Amino acid sequence: MNNTFKFYSVIFFSLILFSCRTTDFTSNGNYSYYVDCIDLDSPEIKICGKIDEKNHFNLMDFVDSENLSFAINTTPWEEKNSSSSLLGVHKVNNKILSGPVEKYSALGFYTNEEGKIRVKIIENQNSENLESCFSAFGGYYTILQDSNIIEYNEYHHSRSACGTDSSGRYLYFFICTSNLISDESGMTYQECAQILLEHGCTDALQFDGGHSSAMFTPKTNYKHAKLNKKIPAAFGICLN
Repeated sequence: MNNTFKFYSVIFFSLILFSCRTTDFTSNGNYSYYVDCIDLDSPEIKICGKIDEKNHFNLMDFVDSENLSFAINTTPWEEKNSSSSLLGVHKVNNKILSGPVEKYSALGFYTNEEGKIRVKIIENQNSENLESCFSAFGGYYTILQDSNIIEYNEYHHSRSACGTDSSGRYLYFFICTSNLISDESGMTYQECAQILLEHGCTDALQFDGGHSSAMFTPKTNYKHAKLNKKIPAAFGICLN
């Protein structure tokens, strides 16, 4: 193989990789979905989290208060005595604000040997799996693992999810919201996983969906009706 061929081969495959990490917004009559990606090698990244189990909060208020570049709702919850209780871990800068639920997955941030922030999907929330992460945000289930789509019941709904590539350097944000009155016109877990796979993810998990689905990203200033819904938990990333 000559040097000229090697050079153009590198350029070709670099372009393919870059194209897999571009913003994607798609809408049809039933639902809209949006995918965005952040490079965790970006300088001065700050990971933020917030919970309010009693009063809940608006995602955009969280974005504005922390000057966030990306934000998404996270942990599922249940009503208890006129308040809510999170069903999963919420760990921010080594402080646990909500305990783990082992049957559910989580998004975990850690620092690698080179001192760089990386992200991974934790299939089961337990102390051993969470120990290496300085921040972790509980969701529902893993939907994509080692580039394999996990099978679940075919149930359509509004969805929010996050995924990562095999290196843990790139973090993907995903949301699907219904364009109809009913949330049941959204996507299945498998459909979400397929889209994330096509954009370069190898692993992904679902966060709380339905009426809780909310996401903010600056590239297209994407906003939708669900941003007005109050939620009990979210995380975001600030790019200083």
